[in-house]
Amino acid sequence: MDDREKLLGRVKISADHLAAQLGQGSNVPIEEYLSPEAAQALTDALSIDPEAVNREDLARIHLIRDGLHDALHKANDEQDANGHSIEQLLNALSRLYVDVERLVRQHDPGILEAKELVDRLSSTSRELVATNVSQEVATQANSIITNVHISQRVINLSILNLDVGELNFVKNFKMNIKRLSASVFAIKLGFDKGVVFEGTIRFLNEGVDRILSDIVKFSEFIAEKYRTVKDFIEAIDPLVEKGTRFVKFIGGVIKDLFEDGTPNASEIEFKTHTKMKSPVILSGSAAHNGDVLFGGRRGSIFMYVKRTGQFIKVPQSTTDDIFAVGALPLGIGFVLGTADGVLWAKGVAQNRSVSKARFSERISALAVTNWGDASAAIVSGSKSGHLRRWSLSGSLTARISTADGKATTQKVGRSVKAITPWNDQIVVAADDQVVILDSELEIQSEVPVGLPISGMCLLGDESAAIVGNGLLGEINLKRGAYSRLLTVTPSTEYIAVAPLKDRTVIAATRSGKIRALDMNNGAEIGELDLDMTIEGITVVENSLFVFGGSWRSDTTSIVKVLWKELETIGPQEISRAIP
Repeated sequence: MDDREKLLGRVKISADHLAAQLGQGSNVPIEEYLSPEAAQALTDALSIDPEAVNREDLARIHLIRDGLHDALHKANDEQDANGHSIEQLLNALSRLYVDVERLVRQHDPGILEAKELVDRLSSTSRELVATNVSQEVATQANSIITNVHISQRVINLSILNLDVGELNFVKNFKMNIKRLSASVFAIKLGFDKGVVFEGTIRFLNEGVDRILSDIVKFSEFIAEKYRTVKDFIEAIDPLVEKGTRFVKFIGGVIKDLFEDGTPNASEIEFKTHTKMKSPVILSGSAAHNGDVLFGGRRGSIFMYVKRTGQFIKVPQSTTDDIFAVGALPLGIGFVLGTADGVLWAKGVAQNRSVSKARFSERISALAVTNWGDASAAIVSGSKSGHLRRWSLSGSLTARISTADGKATTQKVGRSVKAITPWNDQIVVAADDQVVILDSELEIQSEVPVGLPISGMCLLGDESAAIVGNGLLGEINLKRGAYSRLLTVTPSTEYIAVAPLKDRTVIAATRSGKIRALDMNNGAEIGELDLDMTIEGITVVENSLFVFGGSWRSDTTSIVKVLWKELETIGPQEISRAIP
């Protein structure tokens, strides 16, 4: 027995142990921690006979491992919330997860081949899915998985009447029943995330179709040879019927998403337009009129005036380094985030006077929202992970909550990296998670990412793009869920990201490269090396403002780059992803 079979054997034993654990009576409502359908599908997918495992089985394990990871963490979180003791369930899930991780990390040719297949499938066209479609997929998938569970009990009784010579056929048939449950569950997981890859869904759906065909052939063989298996046939018929309906439904979804006007990819061309030298620039923010405000070392402030196309120096409001800036409505000035707190630099009408927040902390991010105040509502994020809301009522003051009469604050992690308004909420990147909060700074949802985030921007109306060291990913804000991680080399150090057009973003490395990235598949569709240290990017229409520079001397600190879209490129062929 080789190492792969040993590891698969351990996975099977752990899956069988979980199934036995779930089959025992319990005073704890286990379904509150792990749904019956997820439990059934996970144990079906991971209890495949090691001697009969094929490439498709290994690929499904790769695809389902995230579902196992999510189930483990959900059960652990729910235990803390509900107060039940579910240590046996958690131990069984943990043991299974460890064994699966050990398997998928094995340097075995078959396992590596399956991983390469999954990676190729994940590089194909990708689409967001409407909530009602995901719900319908979940309903049909859960129905099939439940029916599999019922059918398995009848099948185990019926095969006792079969000849010993038929047992190999029976063994393969029982494996196919498990494969059906696993494939349907894997499809459901993709739709639950709100994003599907054409290659992955086609691969899984075609697998379901083949498995159903084999099940039908076996049931026809049994019905012809044995006249006393009525219960067996009656158990299989509804399973085949539901499965066939599911295959057709998923096929229709694939057609709607990918075959009716699939958008083409494009290429982005960059051209350097203007460069400016100064001490290092650490922050930038665009105003509604297209002007761009920049803040940097020792309180230096510059403004790009769209009307004239020129950079001008703005009178200093502080001698502290400016790590964040926020443009306010026309005429009332701007806000600055420094090592000593938040400042409001007022407009000309107020003689450019400065109002400083009483609370002192190093600010790392700012956002200006439209939460109904007379002028604007300000949210600051600090290097220590605190969020605070500020009001501009003659001076910069802490916003007091009407509920408890206290300052509106929240702690979201060790350090806040980015804040962006989203509808009537804000989205915050802190450490290795994304947090969505309401206007009272109450947390609505938290999305763990698992890798440190250095930059974030909105991506359309429902998503956010995130970047970091070896990280390019997408968060579905509407669902409050991590959609996916796009392939990036671990050495790629993305420091900032900004929206360019549609589902294209511009990301920057600290070492000076900017890249246009297609978030449908992670493809790099444009690049420019600016030969400077980059701190951030701001986009205004067809212009990019890349800022950074040197802490030691006056060097290139702001570069205005023009971009344009070149002729389209045809869509990627799925046949290249599925050998």
